[in-house]
Amino acid sequence: AMEVEEQLGRTAGIGALERKTGRIYLLYVEDYAQAEKHFQLARDAYVKAKVEKGIDEATLELGLGAERQGRLDDAKKIYLGVYDRVIARKDVPLQGKSALFLANVAWLTADYQTAFARVRETRRLGEETKDLRLQFLSRSTEGLVQWTLNDYERAVALQTEALALAKQLDS
Repeated sequence: AMEVEEQLGRTAGIGALERKTGRIYLLYVEDYAQAEKHFQLARDAYVKAKVEKGIDEATLELGLGAERQGRLDDAKKIYLGVYDRVIARKDVPLQGKSALFLANVAWLTADYQTAFARVRETRRLGEETKDLRLQFLSRSTEGLVQWTLNDYERAVALQTEALALAKQLDS
């Protein structure tokens, strides 16, 4: 597939394939060096093709690689860079995604005020855009933060809401 995209001169298509390959290494093989290599190749392809959304998606995935390796400061810096760019160009879906990633890093670093602020931003954006996936992820993430803070009643309520939204995603 990569050769076909190259022969046709579809640089953005190469970026998409490199992102898919990177996600396989990130999520299934857990070879973070290979994942980062492919995410970087994807970003380079999107830069060449001048596809801003692709550049930012691949950059977020570079942040996920850093996050998975425990390089949380690096991940936060990457996510903030994307967040600032997508706000500037008013890309609301990517704003929600990057806010969610920032919420996760804040949660993992015990910065709970920031985690709550970012997850609630994600929830608001999901509701404004009617993006059920963002609504689901925001409630689930907020539930995990509440669980970490020993508010089990609120955590269960949020996870129950998340489950109801997940069922809507499957239908």
